[in-house]
Amino acid sequence: MSNRVAAFLTQFHDDHHNTRNQTVVVLGEDEALAFEALTTDAIELSVAVENRYGDTAFATSLVGLFLPSLVKDVWALQLDFLHARYPEAGRTMRVLAEKMVRAFSIDLYAKLCPNATDYPGATSAEKLNWYQARERDREMSGAKLTDTAVQFLVAGTSESLRTHFGAMWKRLHAMAHPSADLIRSGFEVSGRHVFNHFDETLARLLLADAAEVFALLWGMVMLPVPEDRARSRSATGPVPARPAGATVAETGGRRVNAQLRPATCSGGLSSRCERLR
Repeated sequence: MSNRVAAFLTQFHDDHHNTRNQTVVVLGEDEALAFEALTTDAIELSVAVENRYGDTAFATSLVGLFLPSLVKDVWALQLDFLHARYPEAGRTMRVLAEKMVRAFSIDLYAKLCPNATDYPGATSAEKLNWYQARERDREMSGAKLTDTAVQFLVAGTSESLRTHFGAMWKRLHAMAHPSADLIRSGFEVSGRHVFNHFDETLARLLLADAAEVFALLWGMVMLPVPEDRARSRSATGPVPARPAGATVAETGGRRVNAQLRPATCSGGLSSRCERLR
């Protein structure tokens, strides 16, 4: 390693030392390393899916095909979080959510869109080709597919689900397409326009959003790969899939909340992975 590279790495470590330390001290180790726990979840799920379905999971399911890449992506989120790169982490979560929602929707397209005039093929390659030819279509928009997928995973009306998840999605969207409020916050609120220092409010808000995002993503993964993805439906709507580590609050027979604690996700996931093995 050259002296130039060594000097850069040393300077980077020193510049962000206080940010990392403050993140751990204020939030505690579990929350500061929440994305590390989620990385463990992604590894466990990848191994469980491969053990249960073998190459079929990757050859016929886009969710299965994309799952292994989540390991590196979530690990990168941990690095962003410790260095107070909250907008960057938010953008990554939004990309991951939309990527997995599209994969999930295409895997289950015949069930989610029964009135469609054409459907993707059976293999992952055919599905990707089918999607590529239609990715600019209105029916393939991220917002529409997300709305459809969430209604399939969580019981409730479209309006109630938009109310619950809408604020989170707007925050992540603002990070992907910088809103005026996000830009102003760098100047007026925390001075983060100059340096990515620790901000407890932003950190905890990102963790709360991560809880929602990964509850949904793990819920998509916990459904088996395509040939076993038979969903029973009743007069009251779809039977909700419970994401790993989730707690369910019922009001009037309707599931209204699905919270996943990132710090405790890993501990509650192993038993559920056993069902896939």
